[in-house]
Amino acid sequence: MISRTRKPRAGFSRKRADLQTPEARAKREEILGPNPWGGYDHNRLGCEFLRRDALDLALSEMERAVAINPWEPTFKVNLFHAYLRKGRVEEAAKTLDEALEQEPRLAAGWFAYALLYEKLSRREDAVRCYRKCLACAPGEAVRKQAYENLGRLMAEGKTRKRQPE
Repeated sequence: MISRTRKPRAGFSRKRADLQTPEARAKREEILGPNPWGGYDHNRLGCEFLRRDALDLALSEMERAVAINPWEPTFKVNLFHAYLRKGRVEEAAKTLDEALEQEPRLAAGWFAYALLYEKLSRREDAVRCYRKCLACAPGEAVRKQAYENLGRLMAEGKTRKRQPE
């Protein structure tokens, strides 16, 4: 017996095309909820590209990680670092605001804000953010670097005050 099958269509089927609407994507996201494992590979690749100064590749991978898992604030902090290295300060600040809105006690976020304020030559704000980072990070790796940077800023502040103008 010869079986008859339908010839497959090229491109998207109607059912798949229906899933491409914004309403369908929002519904799918609502049903699935946050995926705790999504985006980590892209984030890891983005960090490696950032370490090797491949900024365009790092940005694309980190943006993909945030798109896959927008509930992970660490991905947004890493995206902030890529934006900052690329010189896109406004986008960096917006991304960091989103991360700290999700997780207000994120030590890496406050550390990143301090770096941003240092880049913008706002020493007092940087000191405040380093102190907030130290308050939020009782046992995190970023604590040592925050202490060093805070000590450097405090020493710079004392030497500036002593110099005659």
